[in-house]
Order: sequence, then C-alpha cells, then structure tokens
Amino acid sequence: HDTAWADAAARLNQDERFLQIATSGERRRLFQEFTDKLKKEERDRKQARAAKARGEFEELLENWKGVKPGALFRDFEAENKDAECWGALEDKEKDELFQDFMEDYERKLKRDKENNKVEWTMELKQAFQDDNQISFRTRWRDVVENMEGMNRFDRLDRMDALKCWEEFVEEELKKYKENLHKQKAREQRKAREGFRELLQEKYDGGAFTRSTPFCEFANLFSEVKRYTAVVASEGSTPRDLYEEYVEDMTRSYAADREHIRKLAVEKKLEPSSLNFAGFAMIMDEDERFKSLSENTQRELFTDFVTNGFVEVKFDLPPEESDEEAKPQRSERRDRDRDRSRKEEEKGEDRARSHRRDDDRARRQSRRRSRSRDRSRARDRDRDSGKKEKEDRERRAEKPKKERKESREREETRREKKRKRDGDSEPPKKKEKKEKKRRESSRSP
Repeated sequence: HDTAWADAAARLNQDERFLQIATSGERRRLFQEFTDKLKKEERDRKQARAAKARGEFEELLENWKGVKPGALFRDFEAENKDAECWGALEDKEKDELFQDFMEDYERKLKRDKENNKVEWTMELKQAFQDDNQISFRTRWRDVVENMEGMNRFDRLDRMDALKCWEEFVEEELKKYKENLHKQKAREQRKAREGFRELLQEKYDGGAFTRSTPFCEFANLFSEVKRYTAVVASEGSTPRDLYEEYVEDMTRSYAADREHIRKLAVEKKLEPSSLNFAGFAMIMDEDERFKSLSENTQRELFTDFVTNGFVEVKFDLPPEESDEEAKPQRSERRDRDRDRSRKEEEKGEDRARSHRRDDDRARRQSRRRSRSRDRSRARDRDRDSGKKEKEDRERRAEKPKKERKESREREETRREKKRKRDGDSEPPKKKEKKEKKRRESSRSP
C-alpha cells in the first residue's frame, strides 16, 4: 500500500487487465481505492492488536499482587516487563493506563475505608483490649511499634487510628476509675462489717454493755485491726457505728425483756425462789430465749430478780428518747452533714483533677499529631519538589537532545551535498578564509 502510482503503472503496463481500463484517470482512481483499502485493513489490524494488548495489560494490572497505595510504575514494570503485551504498547500509553488504574484503585480504597470505618474502628478497639501488652497507660509510640504490620491497624489512616486510641484510653480510664471506686467502697463496707462483728463479739462476751461510754470502748479496743480499719476508711466513724449498735441493742433488749416478762407472768415465776440455772431451765423451752447470748440471758435474770420486770424506761435512740437527747441528735446530724459535704468536696476536687489530667493528655496528643502532620507535609512537599525538578530537567534535556540530533543531521546533509557538488571545504570554512583575505587586502 506504500507503492507510488508511477511505480505501479510501470509494473502493470503489460498486464491485459490493466490495459482494459480505458483512461489513465480511471486506472489511477482504482489504484487509489485499492491502496486505501489496504491501508484501512492494516490500520484495523494494528488497532485490534493494540486493543488486545491493552486488554492484556489491564488484566496484568488487575491481577498485580504488589499493588498498594503510592505504588510506582517502575515497580509494576519490574514484575511484568517480560509479558507478551508489554512490547506491543508505547511507553506513554502504558504509563497512562497505569496511572488510571492507580487512581481507580486509590479511589476505591478510600471509598471502602469510609464505608467500613466504623466497623474497622470497633475491631481495632477490640484488638487494643485483646493485647496484653497494651493498657491505657501505654504511650502512643509504643502502640504504633507493637501494632504496626497488623491488618486491623494498618487499614485505618494513622489519624483515625490515633482517634480510636484516644477513645479507647478514655473508656478504659473511666472503667479503671469506676472499678477503683467500687473496690474502695467494697473495702470500706468490709471494714464496717468487721467492726460490727467486733462489737457483737465483745458485747456477747461481756466486754461492754449498752451503758458503756464510747471513750471506754475506744480505750479498750483502739489498737484492734478491725477498729483501725474503720478509722482509716471514709464514711461512718467508729463512734457512729458504736452508737448505732448500742441503739439497736437497746431496742432488741427492750423487745426481749417484754417477751420474757410475759412468759414469767404466764408461768407465775417468783424472783425469790429461783437462781439463774433454774430460770434458764424454765425459759429454755422458748426458742427466742435460747437464741440470746448468755450475757443477755444473765442480764434478763438480774432484771427479773431485782425489779421483777417492772416497766422501766430505756435510753432509746434520740427519736424515741426524751427532750434531753435532742441537742445530741442535732449535733450528730450537723456532724454527719459536715462530713458528707467534705466528702463531696473531696470527690469534686478529685474529679476536677482527673479532668485536668485528661485535658492535658488530649492537648499533648493533639500537639504531637499536628507536629507529625506538619512533618509529613514538609516531607511530601520536599519529595514533590524534587520530583517536579527532575521532571523539568528531563523535559529540558529532551529538546536539547533533539536539537543536537537535528544539527547533526543538518551537518550530515550539508556534507553530502558538498561532496556531490565537488566542494572540498565546508561553507563556513570558506567564508572564514574569504573574510580573512578581504581584511588582509584592506590593510596597508
């Protein structure tokens, strides 16, 4: 199809089929149609081969296992340059196909990240919890060193991972404080229960009675561990617990005394005719009497023998006692109110201190994050500037090379022409000689 009409006419001049066409113009028109048809077929074959090569090249891109964000064309070339379709495409077209593929890949990756961000964040938090080497006290840099390379950590942007870590730290710190508060409350409750057990043991053993002042009880048992445990804890003091216990015992004794008095009336017992052993034997049939401590039983017997269970007025708690106990009740309420207010103020101070520490930690984390972002931006700008400089140098080098090759071709052409014309010297050399001759002729 590249044959010229003159060459074709000279070759076909003796062919009868060529001579059957009447005019030279008709022959030339048919020849042109024939060559156009050949050119079109050749162009179609080239396009088909290029389309096939592009398809195979795109298939190579889709199946490339080394693809990752920021991958370069040279990385892909190093792995696939031996493929059959590689040489069928021009470098520019291969680069364009690669860049289009990477844009689509990174766009899809970004879209997947946005869609799965919540789920991935929850999975990363679970990974933080499952890792025994990580707690809310761990530094972020140590977390990065420990988790880097894991899929659940790397698939999130570093800023998103940092935000997830801050949320994890906040939640774990809150749980820690709640557990600490519960543990402290549990220890205080156990201390109060232990002190109540101490009171019950000593009361049943006769170490003190309902009329024993608290100061005497404190002098006797202030060195006991169960006593000091209540002193060291917040909340109710040993005096409060002691007075509460005495009030309970007074109410209980009043109820037990009334019950035993009714039994004595029913059995028609005479105080002068009984000792404690006989009194206990008679009352042993009553389950309530058997459940009392021996100290309480003896106290009931003494009351029976001394007073005959005549009705007496017990020193009951303030709400049931006479008018003289009202100032003590008011003083105790004021003391409890002051203690509660002080505990609330301490709790608020601790909460403010924790909030200040949390705010300070978050500010430091944000400052470190902004510093990292600025550093990365500087690195990107530096890399981008270096790449642009290399591109400019490459673009500037290409015209220089082309101009040099053009000059060399022009010199070669002139040299050939000079040889055909029989000139032995180049024109520039001849002009220099002629100019030198003229200057020498003008000089005296």
